[in-house]
Amino acid sequence: LWKIAPPLGQTAYIEGFTLTDAQLNANEEFYRFSKIAFSFSPIYSLCYISSIVLLYALTNTSLLKPLESFGRMAFSNYIGQTLLLLLVSSLIIRTNPVSYSFAAITCFGILIFQISFSHIWLKYFRFGPLEWLWRCITYKQFISIK
Repeated sequence: LWKIAPPLGQTAYIEGFTLTDAQLNANEEFYRFSKIAFSFSPIYSLCYISSIVLLYALTNTSLLKPLESFGRMAFSNYIGQTLLLLLVSSLIIRTNPVSYSFAAITCFGILIFQISFSHIWLKYFRFGPLEWLWRCITYKQFISIK
């Protein structure tokens, strides 16, 4: 998609609609930024993973215990993030577009909520709800969630 993006924004794909100069400039800047961001994304990923590995190696492992619970419920958390963001966008967000700061704060809040919820959930159950359902379907038998 990024390779076929028009150099002057979306004007090539919209018939009968003219964008303002400000919109064209914003589109050009967005595509320029996207190219840079995608170029550096592997470096960001390596730094993120390396930081977690170093944190695990250098600190008490109980510090990362909530992330273990979050990872054990990855499927439930993935679907849960989608549902929570849809809920937030339908109930709270009334403007379009949403500011980057609001989006970042919302995503960070959902992440903290899910890390906490996962840690509490796994104190009482062996699996996340969707992980449990997936196991039952895969093994074609009822597996106790407790």
